[in-house]
Amino acid sequence: MSRSRKCGLHRLIPAPGNTIAIRWYAKVERALRIDSFEIAEALAPLHILSAGVVRERFGYKGDGLNVAFVRVFEISPVWVLQNEKRFGGCRSWIGLPPPPEMEMRPVLDDTAHAKLRAQFDRILSSS
Repeated sequence: MSRSRKCGLHRLIPAPGNTIAIRWYAKVERALRIDSFEIAEALAPLHILSAGVVRERFGYKGDGLNVAFVRVFEISPVWVLQNEKRFGGCRSWIGLPPPPEMEMRPVLDDTAHAKLRAQFDRILSSS
């Protein structure tokens, strides 16, 4: 089963074919490693992973978890790439051609984003 089907994105992203449509851009605002499972559990309202997956990932290669707070932007026009064999499989990083000129619109307004960022920072500062 593809990763997109596991996380429910299959309703938003078309099946693989000759092209790949990139509709969103995520900017990492804060990234760190946590070593407290209690903090991992407290972050639950801020992500889509099940408690079981968080528990599994927390114990993978030692106790701890890398977490990040991101801001997501919708890009316009949609960036369409030709699908290539090198994009297949499980990849953390792939090189992409330079993007076209595009506009980026935050998915959440500044107030909602700031509220979630404050919640994230508050949870992490409680360690």
